[in-house]
Amino acid sequence: MGSLIPGVGAAANSVYPSDNGPRQSSYAAPLAKPELKWAVPFTGEIKQVVIDSAGILYVLSEGVRVVKLTSLRASGEILWSKEIKGVEANALNLSNDKFLIVSSSLDGRELTDSSRLNDRTAIVSKYTIAGELLWENTYEYVMRLGNITVGDDGYVALALSYFTQASGSKRYTEHVKLIGMNASGETKFNNTMVSDTETVPVYFSAPLIVKDNVYLSISKGFMRPYSSRAMIAEFTDAQFLKISKQGVLLSSTKYKGIIPYAPVYYNNNFYVSGEPYGGDNNLYIINTAGKITKTISVEAGHIGNQIPASISTDGHIVFAQHVYSPAGKLLWSFQPTVKGKVYRFYPYSVPGLTLDSSQNIVFSGYDSLYGGAYISSINMKTKKINWSLPINTDARSPIIIGKDGTIYVWGNKLYAYGKKAS
Repeated sequence: MGSLIPGVGAAANSVYPSDNGPRQSSYAAPLAKPELKWAVPFTGEIKQVVIDSAGILYVLSEGVRVVKLTSLRASGEILWSKEIKGVEANALNLSNDKFLIVSSSLDGRELTDSSRLNDRTAIVSKYTIAGELLWENTYEYVMRLGNITVGDDGYVALALSYFTQASGSKRYTEHVKLIGMNASGETKFNNTMVSDTETVPVYFSAPLIVKDNVYLSISKGFMRPYSSRAMIAEFTDAQFLKISKQGVLLSSTKYKGIIPYAPVYYNNNFYVSGEPYGGDNNLYIINTAGKITKTISVEAGHIGNQIPASISTDGHIVFAQHVYSPAGKLLWSFQPTVKGKVYRFYPYSVPGLTLDSSQNIVFSGYDSLYGGAYISSINMKTKKINWSLPINTDARSPIIIGKDGTIYVWGNKLYAYGKKAS
């Protein structure tokens, strides 16, 4: 199965959200309100789900110090399940419809030197879709483990950070690293991208591979008083980096804010938001040469820009609660409404918006005020809600759409919503 967008790391109908550049689906979600088809429980929490061209689902889950990789049919039948190395699950990617790239980690309880500052070990492993381990890499002395990205050629990039402390000092330095490895697991580069003291907090995005380069955002900030007893980090200085697969820095673009996800890519443009932690409410459109070609300002108070932008096949932009023309003109806005109640669209309540092949905005969300989760579908052409469904589960995940229109969401169970077989 090829990539929907040439040069983007994986096919849009096979992995979401890690390597789905524009956050599109090749399949159409139901136009009528779907029903619950099945729910499969997992021990602990599901971290990520991908689906291949045959409709087989692959689930990365985390229990009590146990990481599992599980394969299921579209009917919910489990094909295989196995424990993999690690005590914390991180990310799962599908590569070329044949391989599973997994990142997990060990922590201090598995280490002989449990008192060391960086007590985690990052693990990147490659499996066949039948569950056979092909290779496994470990990277020690890690404090924070970021996401991974996989290119069309199987190249893998991983972002992480670690701390150092000068002898006799109470100050720490955080180092952000980007690691690249080829399809055989050979590490091609292991570069420190930035270092700062504890008074200058650092934030880094998930990486994204487009064609022959890796893209990553790194933000630096400062600590300011939040109350008489607390400090809060604000991120005002961000750089959008372009790095070759040999680890050479090719360009750096400055903007303000942080992004807690991979950059969004479509048609030779990246869409990078300045999340308002000391940044701004802007969406920056950056070309592959690293030039900001357009800046879209979002109305103050709309905090949905902590959700990545989604780009339709004709170039329309869905960002925060707004739909923009390809030129960046605001066209209309929307609000989740379930059974006549307007749900709040607040940070981390909506994990992402998927645009299906019929140009519907499909997403799941959660509002504690109304006590639960929901799935909603909005028609981009008519601007009307197709349907909204309270699902009364713990599901707080992105949306995956199968070939037959089945919608998958997850929490400690994997749920399938669609048309039940008669």
